[in-house]
Amino acid sequence: MTEPEDDILEAIAERIRSLVIALDEDAQALGPVPTDLAAFEAMTVQSRVGSRALLKTVEQLEDQMMRLFRTILRMRDVDISMMYARDVANRMEAALIVTSADEWMQIVKLRNRLVHDYPLTRESQFTKLVEAVAAAAVLRGSAERALAYIDTKEWLA
Repeated sequence: MTEPEDDILEAIAERIRSLVIALDEDAQALGPVPTDLAAFEAMTVQSRVGSRALLKTVEQLEDQMMRLFRTILRMRDVDISMMYARDVANRMEAALIVTSADEWMQIVKLRNRLVHDYPLTRESQFTKLVEAVAAAAVLRGSAERALAYIDTKEWLA
């Protein structure tokens, strides 16, 4: 592995570590996850701020994970130039980094909705929060397995 590859991999891994910590901080700020629309509408200011932070962290963590996945594949000498996100997810499932390529693709789609669609109704905001909370657990597990994978390969000094 070359020095620039080391730097890229280390930078991505560090961002992922920071974002996993942010998930915990966001969950603490959010507090109890609202179970219905009435509870969502009754959230405190701190909880609303925590919910927005969680949405952003989920968005950023998925993005960094996909960067890491592509970097892992490049380091394994896989040509990724013609790969779609589904191809990458399938490879990460085969490497036991994600538990399900289908589940990962749902997170990719959620991230795209978080980036491109601002939910205007309370119902859609609540739905996105519930999806993000579920995605956070999957993202955390995948991040832990991905970081363990690169440690096992001893790609980082």
